Amino acid sequence: MPENLVRKIKNTVNGVFTLKDPVKSVNAKVKFVKTLIYNRSGFGPNAKHVLQRNGNEIITGIRIIRAPLSNLLMAMFDVVTFNQFSQKMSEQAYDKLFHLRLELKTNRNTLISFEKCDQVKLTKNSPLEKDGEQITLSLVPDITVNEFVERTLDLMGTSKFFSYDSRYNNCQDLIIAALQANNCLTQ
Repeated sequence: MPENLVRKIKNTVNGVFTLKDPVKSVNAKVKFVKTLIYNRSGFGPNAKHVLQRNGNEIITGIRIIRAPLSNLLMAMFDVVTFNQFSQKMSEQAYDKLFHLRLELKTNRNTLISFEKCDQVKLTKNSPLEKDGEQITLSLVPDITVNEFVERTLDLMGTSKFFSYDSRYNNCQDLIIAALQANNCLTQ
């Protein structure tokens, strides 16, 4: 492994796990590892901030955004699976994987992205991804961002809402649940 890469990894680990207070450091490490292994049990700090700051704004528009996964990410899947990922993809009826997210426009012209990656994320003003596609929904509920998210959480349940599984509980599941919970689907 190149020496500068090893140094960067060590610096990152040392930056995350300091030993100023050994008890706090151990507790921080345990919490960090549990979050990685068991997923988050609530909103992250960025999502909390968006909900606190913009949660009471009324939704005036919703777009579904679909973007292909990057070639780099696809290559990483191959490295981790020893090329089994590409082999499985070639057996499928599709040749690309996509990420889905919702863009919520509010009465204050705030654009909030609502998505699930490794966790549920709410971010402001996310740009449209390269090669991204979008559909504007005609059915938009007259509710706040907080209500939209709460209805989705109620439908999915806490465990499924906050956990992630690339195959069984991913971005697609969150988007379908959000649209169902908020009566945004047409027949």
